Amino acid sequence: MKEEKPNSTAISSTILELYKLHVEMADRVSQRRAVANNWFITINSSIFSLGSYISIKGNLREVAFLCFLGLCLALIWRALIRSYKKLNSAKFKVINAIEKKHLPIKPYSDEYNHYKEDKRKDFTTVEKWIPTALMIIYSLAFIYVVITCSL
Repeated sequence: MKEEKPNSTAISSTILELYKLHVEMADRVSQRRAVANNWFITINSSIFSLGSYISIKGNLREVAFLCFLGLCLALIWRALIRSYKKLNSAKFKVINAIEKKHLPIKPYSDEYNHYKEDKRKDFTTVEKWIPTALMIIYSLAFIYVVITCSL
């Protein structure tokens, strides 16, 4: 039995559908990243509030625990940001390859080239500042509490 080759219209339609699906999946990763960032901001706000309340009551050991917990969460948050960046970078490499090989226009490749021309910090770099700043704050607060408790 002879195998039939699909016509070029079917191939183009399939490639276009896969391209659209991949663009949608990249957008979903970005949405999940934003939801994760909001969750971490909420949790850290709660830790700061609870830590402030507990420190007023003079329970410094509990504050030390909250500082340690916050530091761990900030480390996880930073790692998660890196992971989302890697995942989205891989998705956009595939999107750019599809554009290069199969599409007459290259909107994502062109957008990325314009983005690279801008010498300001990229979003991920700025985004990682928040958990990094929290790691510093939690570490300093933990050290302060430990020194205060040992005096």
